[in-house]
Amino acid sequence: MIARRLVAGFLVCCSVSSAALAQQRAAVVHGDSGSIAVWIDHDTAWTYVVGPRTTTAISGDTSLLMRWVDSAARVVGVSPDSARVLRVAAPLTYRPVGAWSNDQVERQADEDTGSANPRYPDQLRADKVRGWVTAQFVVDSVGRPIVGSFTVLQSSNQLFTLAVFSALPDLRFLPAEVGGQPVSELIQMPVEFGPRIEPVSVHGQGGKATVSFAHDTAWLVVETAKGTFAVHADSFTMAAWADRAADAHAPKPHGTKKSDYTQIVLSYPEASLHATVAMGFLRLKPDSAPPFQLSGSNGSWVGELVLPYDSAQRLFAAMHGSAATMGVWRAWQPADTLRRPPRRIRNVEQQARPKSGGAPQYPESLRQSRTQGSVLMEFVVDTTGVIDLSTVRMLKSDHPLLGLAVYRALPDMRYEPAHLGGRPVREVIVQPYAFNLRP
Repeated sequence: MIARRLVAGFLVCCSVSSAALAQQRAAVVHGDSGSIAVWIDHDTAWTYVVGPRTTTAISGDTSLLMRWVDSAARVVGVSPDSARVLRVAAPLTYRPVGAWSNDQVERQADEDTGSANPRYPDQLRADKVRGWVTAQFVVDSVGRPIVGSFTVLQSSNQLFTLAVFSALPDLRFLPAEVGGQPVSELIQMPVEFGPRIEPVSVHGQGGKATVSFAHDTAWLVVETAKGTFAVHADSFTMAAWADRAADAHAPKPHGTKKSDYTQIVLSYPEASLHATVAMGFLRLKPDSAPPFQLSGSNGSWVGELVLPYDSAQRLFAAMHGSAATMGVWRAWQPADTLRRPPRRIRNVEQQARPKSGGAPQYPESLRQSRTQGSVLMEFVVDTTGVIDLSTVRMLKSDHPLLGLAVYRALPDMRYEPAHLGGRPVREVIVQPYAFNLRP
């Protein structure tokens, strides 16, 4: 029989299978100076210990692990009563009645700023192994994770899974709310292990640009007065795009108009938006320290900002990535932020309904060409009857100018808010807009 043992602070590992088990079981307890987790998955059993200075994992048959648990419990200050919980690890099948999903609550559960991160497994950190875990579990109405509801949706390494699971007793959340009352919510928590590259933001005239990295994917998100735009690419493509933009040629000698400059564009079809997204850099002057225009398009409208030379150079450097240390962090996911449907409350007593203001203006060029069509928008109406512009999604537009006309009118539209329990609440609505010409 081969097991995992800690040698000079590092993890030496081999794997052994135990007898086949009927179901997945797990338990975690917290001691005075660390925690212990037991994880039994079909024919493999693990014990994972987070001590004051090191992490240790052992895999083997169940009887070996239970003997080792007693020794580990004394090391991290786990009481004998708590250790008994590990010996009878419960099945991971608990789903409490009344737990809400994230599309049903008014305010989602949010991790408390004082909550601790999972510890990086020592051996994987020493070997510079990077990876990720996406976990799902219930946060109860007082902000504590329910261990029995833990589910792994995605994991690149079993040790990363154990690191996240063993941290559950130390995680604290601000609970979700419905009707102003705290409720239990089923949440998903992505955690990344590896070289951490902090998001870098630069400000310019007309908005802000932010570069971030998730796994091997780089994101450039541009926030402008006309909306938020984003593109993503693998880290190599993002770096090459930055190099081409930074080295863009000066305008041709015979002209100084924008059309004489070279725009460096990254574009691709985005299935979730049913459109081609694009973003481009445009050098605005021929001198040695030129400003750059950064523009984004989502297929329906365009936003842009102008970056001073120094800000543009910072952005180009960030698009290459930066020196990083091996760390653990909650994954920053602009894809979810930009594309996740707004949170819904089902079964409201009174739905939001239009009240006044903000009729879209028919684009004159389309009126003259007798072009007709429709637009379908989705957005949240808040408790004051105002549209939350950060939640706007265009579901359908027969012409980009029609979509832009509706988007421009949204800030002036007013609604009677939805009601639940006699109180105004936020509600997602889907609103059609028709552009028809009289015969």
